[in-house]
Amino acid sequence: MAQIELILDVKDNAWLIANPNYVLKNNEPLFVNDGRIAFGDGTTPVSGLSFFQFGGGSYEVETPSYVLNHPGQVLADKKLLLLRDGRYTIGDGVTPLSGLLFYSPASSGYITAGVLPETTTFMNAIGIPNTAATYYSGTSQQITGAQFWVAINGMFNALKTNGLWSNGKGVALYPLIGGTAFSHKFNAFSPYDTDPDFRLTYQNAPLQDQFGITFTGNNYADTHIIPVGDGFDLSTGMCVAFCSTTNSVNPEYVMGSYPNSYYATDSSGLYLGLGCSYNLSSPAPNIQGCHIINRQPGVSNSFRYLRNGTIQLTALKSFLNFGATEVLLGAVNDMGTYYYAANGVNLSFVGIFYGLTAAEEMILNSIMVQFQTDLNR
Repeated sequence: MAQIELILDVKDNAWLIANPNYVLKNNEPLFVNDGRIAFGDGTTPVSGLSFFQFGGGSYEVETPSYVLNHPGQVLADKKLLLLRDGRYTIGDGVTPLSGLLFYSPASSGYITAGVLPETTTFMNAIGIPNTAATYYSGTSQQITGAQFWVAINGMFNALKTNGLWSNGKGVALYPLIGGTAFSHKFNAFSPYDTDPDFRLTYQNAPLQDQFGITFTGNNYADTHIIPVGDGFDLSTGMCVAFCSTTNSVNPEYVMGSYPNSYYATDSSGLYLGLGCSYNLSSPAPNIQGCHIINRQPGVSNSFRYLRNGTIQLTALKSFLNFGATEVLLGAVNDMGTYYYAANGVNLSFVGIFYGLTAAEEMILNSIMVQFQTDLNR
């Protein structure tokens, strides 16, 4: 345990008696070595401040990254958490770190702990407040707005920490939360309601609920991503990740865009005109679970397929061209002719990335699984 004296000032009763007129800055804490704490207001001398006991004198000292990596951690009531950058917060036994206010000792304001600005932008765009408002009531996926924020913030932080958010990796990310066509359509990497930001638009109203989007055999969601037109480079590879709650043995045409003059002769499975394609009906018996199909960077004629974190296939393909029309979810776009997914095929998470390394595939799989677990789907 680090010494609290290295982070903030600690005084004893003798000091308080000798300096009754000392004025703390606004929000500046004063710790007494018998376990009491008071906060300044910039005006009141220490002799007039109210002191209280914090958690029996318990405290922790952590780095700022601890907060980002543990957004759901709940501090005991009145337990003090100090960060090495000087910020602090006090638990209430209920609120997770992502919802607590962190104070800066030498400032007059506060910042919200752990919540990434990307989380705030995305959650505000899809209209889910950081409150106790309930979603999916009466189902096993029932969740509050605040819990959504924790799950999204944890996923975003994991993607950023592992270099999958920036560094030219992320193209589009659809967490598919909130249960509505509106909340599902936004690309988390650029959550704006325009086609150039790759927001989803729908044909024939697929089903939208707590499980994401379910396609009924005659509808799709258009990502507005045109791999050829949007400048994807074969040397960088291409990766599609998705999760499904559907136990479907023959899903057909789950998503994708064929390259110019290309049509798959196989009549079943998953087709991705993104530089890789694979029939999920073999060896995988169905599409329930989390999947990653990836063309690794610098290996333009091969792709790998992972299902629930296990390699199913590593193959060389002569299929090297990227799709020349918009990538669809729930259908495959063959130069304006649409081949639809089977009735009842679900997508509960979709991510499109530039090619990932083998290590990054496993990291992304873990992130997807954790996110789906957080949402109980």
